Amino acid sequence: LSSLQSLFLAGERADTDTIKWAEEKLGVPVIDHWWQTESGWPMAANPAGLGMLPVKYGSPTVPMPGYDVQVLDDAGHPVKRGELGNIVVKLPLPPACLPTLWNADQRCR
Repeated sequence: LSSLQSLFLAGERADTDTIKWAEEKLGVPVIDHWWQTESGWPMAANPAGLGMLPVKYGSPTVPMPGYDVQVLDDAGHPVKRGELGNIVVKLPLPPACLPTLWNADQRCR
């Protein structure tokens, strides 16, 4: 573990307690990334290779290039900063993102 420079967490957003626990135990930055196999690469992340931003517990930090990530209410309108809403990704999607839906190729098109 002495050569470990950071820990990257991928998939769903990591909870604050888990990130803090890993930081304490490993003594390295714990970088939360939000992505799935279907997205092709992180949708939101802390771009450590470009210059790491301060860790925002409960947030993967900032949207990555290629994605227009927005938070909207149930009627599709933007919510104010700090309010809860639905996380959406506006079209167009970047290359390699969501090439199909499982067992629903036609519906995806």
